[in-house]
Amino acid sequence: RNGPLIIPAPTADGGKIDLGPTIAIENSADDAAPSSHAARLFAALASEDKRHHVIDGATHYYRGQPEQLANAVAVIAGWMRARGYLDG
Repeated sequence: RNGPLIIPAPTADGGKIDLGPTIAIENSADDAAPSSHAARLFAALASEDKRHHVIDGATHYYRGQPEQLANAVAVIAGWMRARGYLDG
């Protein structure tokens, strides 16, 4: 995929988008993307296999935040391993 992910809102008739298994990461102190984006993506997903996870205190680029970055990597890697997308 090239370019940004466009996050549609659910349609008035309840229509959803199907991206397959999806994890939406929200950084609670994000200074570049509104926190509502992850929640909107999650709400718009048709998949039953979806997860919304908040990384407390994380900014958009995790600059100077090794603990939050390690947390995000662990959450995503665990999610991927559970679905067979990542070995180990």
